[in-house]
Amino acid sequence: MSHKIVRLTIENFQSHARTEMELSPGLTVIVGESDRGKSAVVRALRWLFFNEPRGTDFIRVGQGECRVAAEFADGTRLVRERSLTRNRNRYIILRPGQEPQVFEGFGSEVPQEVVALHGMRPVFLDEDQELVLNLAGQLEPPFLLSGPGNLKAKAIGRLHGVHLVDAALRDTLADLSRLQREEKQLEREIGELREKLAAYRDLPALGERLAKATGLFGRAEALQARRQALYELGQRLRRLWQEKERLRVLVAAMQGLEAALEKRRLLEEKAARYRRLQELRDRREQNLHFQAAARRRLHATAGVEDTLRRLSSLEQKVARLSLCRELSRRLGFLRGERAGLERVLSATATLSRAREGFERLAQLPLRLGELYRQRAHLLDVRDRLARGRRFLKEKEREVAEKAGQYAALLKELGRCPTCFAPVDRRTAERIAAHLAEGVKVGEG
Repeated sequence: MSHKIVRLTIENFQSHARTEMELSPGLTVIVGESDRGKSAVVRALRWLFFNEPRGTDFIRVGQGECRVAAEFADGTRLVRERSLTRNRNRYIILRPGQEPQVFEGFGSEVPQEVVALHGMRPVFLDEDQELVLNLAGQLEPPFLLSGPGNLKAKAIGRLHGVHLVDAALRDTLADLSRLQREEKQLEREIGELREKLAAYRDLPALGERLAKATGLFGRAEALQARRQALYELGQRLRRLWQEKERLRVLVAAMQGLEAALEKRRLLEEKAARYRRLQELRDRREQNLHFQAAARRRLHATAGVEDTLRRLSSLEQKVARLSLCRELSRRLGFLRGERAGLERVLSATATLSRAREGFERLAQLPLRLGELYRQRAHLLDVRDRLARGRRFLKEKEREVAEKAGQYAALLKELGRCPTCFAPVDRRTAERIAAHLAEGVKVGEG
């Protein structure tokens, strides 16, 4: 890419409202009367190439934006814009036949694409000294002629690469000084550590004493644990003796418990028979009520056998539900009785008849649990039957749909797909009806 500038356009930059300049090959010198904008051209180029000066003071008085554009020999244009009204500060690169490249938010730096386009970079002689070789302002002397000797030496040294040797020498001296300081610091730290370690010379002997003390402490802890265990066993033995004495007194006080338990058993049987009779009466009344309702429904739906079957199934379910409720209530009652008997048996472990009664009562929850399992199995079977019926209905719909599609294909083909015999429309309809009838027969 050629970095030669052939045209420069300045708009609203300091005293220039709009200025266009065509630059000749080689060195370009701008001459003219004083206060005609010659220095402003150089400032516009510095603003375009190096993003200097900062701010917005260079915008022409009374205007809200300025613009500087440079056209290169290959037709590429570099544009720099600054606007106060639209808060815009950007570079634009316009290449022939390509989309514009816009750069914003670059701060005080210059985008690398812009630097690569114009190829102008300041030459840094030192950390705080730089030279711009491509631009020179008014009254600036020729290159290096007016500068001090050290500046000339730095420039010549940089041209020949001597600045690299100077930089390496400075870095080496700085590293040597830093390493000497670190060496002295490390020597001081070593001396301090040696002084601190002198206080720990008897550390091995202390370690042996600590090991012995640790062993003795472990034995003491083991003996303390054994003492605590023996104390707890003694306390437990005293509690057992007290409990034994209490049970002996309780057994002596319950000499007539067997007769009382027998009377209680008889009373419980009578109470159970009475409750059973009441429950049967209630169930009879419920059944009569259900039968009356069923008769009304049967009268309203006379001749519907399916309704009768459902009603019978519902009655059976109601009866089973009532039985389950009764069994559940009896289970609660038996659990309470079982808890009371367990308390009595715990105090009278020698009474064999009470234990036998308890064993008989213990069998009742098992039977009730079996009834619950049977009921759960029945509900599961009913659920599986319902899912099976839904599955059969869905498959019947699919078969009916496939039969219709098969009949439509037969009508369209006009031949049997297996024997290739001619099939007319009526025959195809009859085949579809036969398939549908087979589905209904399978349902029944």
